[in-house]
Formats: sequence, structure tokens, C-alpha cells
Amino acid sequence: MANHEHGGGEMMRRALCLAGICSAALVPAAAIAADAEEICFGMSIEGSEKALHLSQFGQDKLTTISNGYLFIDLRYVSAPYKVQRVGSGIAVNGMLVSCPLRGNLPSVARIAAAEKNWQDPLHGYKPDSYKKAAQANAIILRTALQYDSAVFLSGSKNKVMQLPIKGRFKKESFQRLLRILLRKETPEERLVTLRKLIKEGKLVYYAGEVFKTAEDLKQFEQRSMQSTNFMARATALLAEGEETDSPRPRAVPKK
Repeated sequence: MANHEHGGGEMMRRALCLAGICSAALVPAAAIAADAEEICFGMSIEGSEKALHLSQFGQDKLTTISNGYLFIDLRYVSAPYKVQRVGSGIAVNGMLVSCPLRGNLPSVARIAAAEKNWQDPLHGYKPDSYKKAAQANAIILRTALQYDSAVFLSGSKNKVMQLPIKGRFKKESFQRLLRILLRKETPEERLVTLRKLIKEGKLVYYAGEVFKTAEDLKQFEQRSMQSTNFMARATALLAEGEETDSPRPRAVPKK
């Protein structure tokens, strides 16, 4: 599986992952430190890492999607999107976008059951349940992208075996959001407009989850608006929206 180049911070992500930030509640620190191939959300992967449990779960066929808009921690990921379930994780363009299981499967199940902080989608701890949960998450992501949705994934929402969606916008809703994001205003001014439209019901509440502060808007500028690919697609999408919003000519009545 090809690696995806996604900027700096790789060493920091590895340090956080080894410290157990991704799923510290489920696995003891000693177990995490013992795994030499520890991986977590946002990392480039080869697809053969031990932590993916590939031998138990195998992998699904890779699907290439040209539609949609994917953002990882406010950074635009260029299409096309090569989505694949690999073991207990999900990868897009060679980047892990979910938090897979940690440690050996029986240990994970026992710890989760004892601490009562695991909500398995299929209400069970059989290994096959984890595989099905990962498959379900992959379907959710593929479907969202295929229908031209904008999907924002975030490490702050990252929980074991869950797709860390912070916001998901249908095409028309994303067009409205883009009009605000690309305004020639300060981040603070854009945030005021964004909150006003959410309050008036003209913008979905997800927008407030993704962009809670002016700092979020600044990061979006740095991580996505500097991308030539993103700006080209955003401009085309907005132009398409203008055509849709324009009033249709009245039909000439027949004599």
C-alpha cells in the first residue's frame, strides 16, 4: 500500500500513540510499549503492520472513489480516494483513518468488559464482530464520499473501532459552508457569520463542531486553502452552486 504524504508531525503522532493516547482506557501502557509496530490515526501505513490484526481479519478489496471531499484534522486529502479495510483498521490513500484494536484480541475484550467503557456495535466480543464493525465503518466512509459529501475526520473523535467523524456535509450544505470559509475576512469575522447561520438554521450544526474557534479556521487556511488541488475543486463546486441557485427563466405560455 502506497504511503500518503501528509506533512510533518509523524514523530509526534508516534509518540502520542506509544503513550496510549489513542485508546489508553482499553490497553495498559506496558502492553502498548511492548508492541514495536504500534500505529494510530493519521499515520501512513504499509498495510502489513502487526497491530492491524491482518492475520485474524484479512482485508477487503480496495475501492477507488473520485467524488467527495475528505479532510483529516482540517487538512484536505486529494482525490481520488483509495479506501480499504485492512485488518481492524481503515486506510485512505495509505493513511490510517480509524483506531484499530490494540494488543491481543482476548486481552482487549477482557479489559473492555471489566472497565465497562466499550460499546461494541454488534453487542459482543467475538473476533468476527470486530471485523464486521470495521467493514461497516468502511462502508459509511465510502458511501459518504461517493455521494459527493465532505467528510471531516478528527483525532479528537478517535475511539477504538469507530470512524472518527467530526462533521459530514451533503453537497449543497458544503457549498454554503465554503462560501463562508473562502470569504476575504478575518477568521474571527467568519466565525461570527458561521455561528449566525447555524443559529438561523441555514447551516447544519456540524459546522459548529468542525469550526468551534477562530483557531480552527486559521488551521483550515494553512492546511487546506494552501492546497492548489483543494482550491481548484472548491472554486468549481461554488460555480456549480451558483448555476443551481440562479432563477430559472419563466416558461413562455402557449398561445
